[in-house]
Amino acid sequence: MKNNVKHLLLLSISILLLAATASAQHSETNTSWKDSIKLDQGQKKWQVNSATKTGIQQMLTAVTKASAEKPAPDPEALQAELQQSLQHIFKNCDMSGPAHDNLHTYLVPLIKKVDSLDEKRSPREAQAYLAELKAHLAAFKDYFQ
Repeated sequence: MKNNVKHLLLLSISILLLAATASAQHSETNTSWKDSIKLDQGQKKWQVNSATKTGIQQMLTAVTKASAEKPAPDPEALQAELQQSLQHIFKNCDMSGPAHDNLHTYLVPLIKKVDSLDEKRSPREAQAYLAELKAHLAAFKDYFQ
């Protein structure tokens, strides 16, 4: 009986540590791209092509609309819509140099967020995830024009 209690206690502690580590990694992922991205000459927003502007705006509109839906929207449908906008951005990319590098810094975590959109979440978690995705998309205007 004592061994079962010890095992249960160790298992509980392990689960709590894993959850804390996952939470810290999630938080770190959300902010690390902002630590890496730079403005043009440290002051100006980077110029991007119209396909990139249009794609990001379409994604922001879709996420804003989805955030207002009650109950939560179909994550697979939203994911497919966002992936289509991302494909449009990639297909029409003609950027190079530091502007392209900084766009890449912005897009990589966005792609990861879109790819994770279809993971199972409670309605509250889904709304929080959409808010996080919307904040990432809205930050585009802070670095690009």
